[in-house]
Amino acid sequence: MSITTLDLDALVASHIITQDQRDQILVWNKRSTHTEWASRLIQILATFGSVVTGLGVILLIAANWDTISDMTKTLLMIGATGITYSIGYYFSYANTNYTKTGQALMLLGSLLYGASILLLGQIYNLGGTFANALIVWTLPVLLLAYASRFITLFFLGIGLIYAYIFAELSTDFAFSGFVIANIFIAVGYLSLTLLRYHRYTYQSFASVLSWTGWASILGGLFAYTFIDFWRYGSDTWYTSHDAHTTMWILLAIIVAGVMAIVIDIVRSNRLDKIADTPLLLSLAPIGLIFLYTLSQMQVGNTSGWLDRWGDMTMLIPTIGMNILYLAVLALMIYLGVRRDNRSLINIAMIYLALYLFGKYLAFVFDSKIDGAYIFIGGGLACIAMTVLVERIRKRILLSME
Repeated sequence: MSITTLDLDALVASHIITQDQRDQILVWNKRSTHTEWASRLIQILATFGSVVTGLGVILLIAANWDTISDMTKTLLMIGATGITYSIGYYFSYANTNYTKTGQALMLLGSLLYGASILLLGQIYNLGGTFANALIVWTLPVLLLAYASRFITLFFLGIGLIYAYIFAELSTDFAFSGFVIANIFIAVGYLSLTLLRYHRYTYQSFASVLSWTGWASILGGLFAYTFIDFWRYGSDTWYTSHDAHTTMWILLAIIVAGVMAIVIDIVRSNRLDKIADTPLLLSLAPIGLIFLYTLSQMQVGNTSGWLDRWGDMTMLIPTIGMNILYLAVLALMIYLGVRRDNRSLINIAMIYLALYLFGKYLAFVFDSKIDGAYIFIGGGLACIAMTVLVERIRKRILLSME
């Protein structure tokens, strides 16, 4: 939290507050800033300590792996996990003076729980894949996060979900880039629709879902902005039954997200124009992306018409996806300004920087002259828009005065 002295001096000069009130506000703000800083430092230290301790325990067991019997390994892992959870529960709920320490121990217990799943599966040859183990690890962690409302556990659960996605993708590298991009678009859309259910009850969770949701959608759309992505995707479609099943599952995830937001709108009898309208309007481009993906899967190898039409076939959708990507970034910045949400603006600026860097490299290796024209034209358009917005802002201020 920050309050500048200049703003307070202006309020005093305008006779909105007194000099004594100004001094009291500064004292209160200094105290709250120190408290917030100390709380964040404790959270960082506790989280770092939990992760490092968990890694150390795993290394200790690994160093003595061959000299320990299977029963001892089992009891050691289960015992360490149970004891850590118990102490973490005590500090979190029984002795509430050390809640940050309790959260750190609950996180450590969750890490040991995951290590136990992986190690015990190896000891007793339980079968399955690494992705299956991640699911068994993820679900209890997320349930515990919602029961305890600990943000660190929620971070771990969300991270495990994305680890599961990458683990599944790594088992079959023949998946087309289109399928991978659509996976992130679908998961991101579902994350953003769930924000409505977390906005009031789990506010800290909502910020995590906002970051991961927008990052997933923008990551998927970013791939579509490159013409080489369309060339690869259209020429090497993976036409097995597994790929078709994956796409239908992703469509089901999108439908589930839509149903979740519609049900809550009907239940609350309220449409949040700033939050809900973009999600409902985004169904049109997302639907087109998925319909195109499914239609190309039915066609299979399209190298024939690619040879006849060349890059013109890929150029039109590529331009459209670039416009859509930039429109989404502009929408995020607008929503961030309207909601006074700096995180949303930061995500948009990070992906705008990534977009410019990616396009610059693409033009360096492909066509420098085309890149020069596009960058100069885009930069001048932004400057012209800045002048226009500045003139409109001055007119509004004059009319208010």
